[in-house]
Amino acid sequence: MLKLSRLFRFVKIILLYLIIETIFISHIESQESKFMDENPKIQELLERELPSIRTGNPEERNNALGKLKFGLMTLGNTWPGRIFPNQKTKEIMSKELIDIIETLKGKDEITKMSRLYIIDILTKHGGDLLSTKYILNIFKEGPNELRERALSRLGSPHGVYGDEVFNEVKKLCDKGIIPEEEHAIYLDRASREKGLPEVLNILKTTKNRKAFVNASKSLRDYKYLPYVFERIKEFKLDEPNTEFPSVNSKFSPDVSSCIDRKKLNQFIEQSDGEDLIMALEVINMSSSFMTDEIVPILLKKIEHANPKVREMCINPLLIGSQHPNIDQQQIVNILEKITEKENVLKIKEKMIETTIKIKEFMLENDKRKNKGKKEPK
Repeated sequence: MLKLSRLFRFVKIILLYLIIETIFISHIESQESKFMDENPKIQELLERELPSIRTGNPEERNNALGKLKFGLMTLGNTWPGRIFPNQKTKEIMSKELIDIIETLKGKDEITKMSRLYIIDILTKHGGDLLSTKYILNIFKEGPNELRERALSRLGSPHGVYGDEVFNEVKKLCDKGIIPEEEHAIYLDRASREKGLPEVLNILKTTKNRKAFVNASKSLRDYKYLPYVFERIKEFKLDEPNTEFPSVNSKFSPDVSSCIDRKKLNQFIEQSDGEDLIMALEVINMSSSFMTDEIVPILLKKIEHANPKVREMCINPLLIGSQHPNIDQQQIVNILEKITEKENVLKIKEKMIETTIKIKEFMLENDKRKNKGKKEPK
């Protein structure tokens, strides 16, 4: 019986050893293979920074969180081939970061910064159920510092984004927690699809100049620009800025600050009739729109059947032609050709005057290029 008892005890020890070894090995394997499904660059970044985030002292943890944040941001912003964490990795990363942020209760600057870094990562690079739930709870209950940080990091469809987020942001707008001037910014960032009707409604109805400018800047498609064109003069955005005269002021709106130049160029290229005239009126309001990019578009529009369109193309074409990478001779050739056919005297005179000015620019450029050159003996 004694021998049998010892045998049972020995078997128990062996079984216990095997169980412990199995648990230990599976734990190690799970730690090593957590991110094996992910892109190698994401995997390398996480495996490099997570150990210090988990177990490092406050300064090491903060540095590692900063490196993780900027590493994810760099991989997500590098063209071509932008890289984002996959769903499995987001879930693991979110759980670890939420567990950590819940332990960060200190009021020292390093701890505060670590909390903000985690909010940045969860908002911009999370988007799984855990991170979304956590950020939505921050929106509902605060604290304000974390709520403001999360709001400022919204906008990526690869992060916390979509209908649920939009609905919560809308509540913050309705309660006045988000100021009226910023409604369009955050509603658009929360969900482009659900945010668009809200942005257009703000453009149509707001009496607040800042809210109008921010809604204008939130537009992602050039086809909605007429909503902006219609109210530019109402808000005096076509006039020199007097309300915010300092270039260093936080907010200094004018027509060029609320309309994206590339979208305006697209609109002019694709539009006709009254829409085209409205867009050309806008481009004539600010020289910042009169770049080299608009020149090829205007060279086509300047032959338009409508004399008003032809006339409105002349000044921006003149300003745009002064850019160094523009072929001024080509512009002169086209202007001379269409001037011969122009039957409106006022427009004909403007075309001739513009052609002369461009030729003067060309002569000045030649003089600058030749200045200091020694003539051959």
